[in-house]
Amino acid sequence: MDTYKLLYTFPEIKLSGYWWYVVISTLVVVLFGIIASLLSVTKTLKEVPAQCMRPIAPKKIHKTWLEKREKLWSKISYKNKLIIRNILLNKHRAILLPQYPLIIIFLLQIN
Repeated sequence: MDTYKLLYTFPEIKLSGYWWYVVISTLVVVLFGIIASLLSVTKTLKEVPAQCMRPIAPKKIHKTWLEKREKLWSKISYKNKLIIRNILLNKHRAILLPQYPLIIIFLLQIN
């Protein structure tokens, strides 16, 4: 340790800050975490155990606008149909993929 003191000079570190804000914000975060946990646990415990183990039923899927065009839809290969259907039915994912119309056009021209 003394060799480091001989070779290097480090400034003295002084910790300063608003400790009261840190304590209050930590308590608030812990309090909300406990409340959220209690609410979710009580909701789950009210259900019958067999009901909790069942999978969630899938949403009723409707036909997309492209599927309603039978002539066009029948010309697309099965693999490309799956890709197009996933893009059109998962709109929240499609928002992350702004070029999805270009992909659909590209897939339609492949066949």
